[in-house]
Amino acid sequence: MSFPTRAAKLKVIQTQLNSNRRAAMCHLQGIEQSNATLYRQIDPLVLPEVLSLVGQTHGQGELYMALKSSIAGVMSLVNRTECLKQKREERIEYLKQQLNHHAAEAAHLAAEAAYHTAKSEEFQDELSAMEEENNGTQGETYNDSRGIKRRRK
Repeated sequence: MSFPTRAAKLKVIQTQLNSNRRAAMCHLQGIEQSNATLYRQIDPLVLPEVLSLVGQTHGQGELYMALKSSIAGVMSLVNRTECLKQKREERIEYLKQQLNHHAAEAAHLAAEAAYHTAKSEEFQDELSAMEEENNGTQGETYNDSRGIKRRRK
């Protein structure tokens, strides 16, 4: 890009793409300023690049003003049907991931429940064996702080 072209581009960016400067220039010339008119004149295919320049050069406030004025041009670039199809596919993929995640979690919890059920059954079997053993003995033994003693029946 040659120097005159670069300088002209910089001048347009600094003056025409800044709403405050453009308003001041319009006031000096005695014409009514309209952001929408400016952005309607820009080819919609070039508009994203222009908006990017506005954001990079003048900040978020100017970018917001530019977007507000050019939203119709930006939206004309969007293929609504394809956009909805893409969003639907993304949603279906997300749901599949969630289903797989929750299925894996359910399998993990089922395995954990089976483990605890088996442990509970082991404890019950041990308790039953202890009860049978106690019922079959003549005397019971118990342990207190003074030692083991045998109870008589």
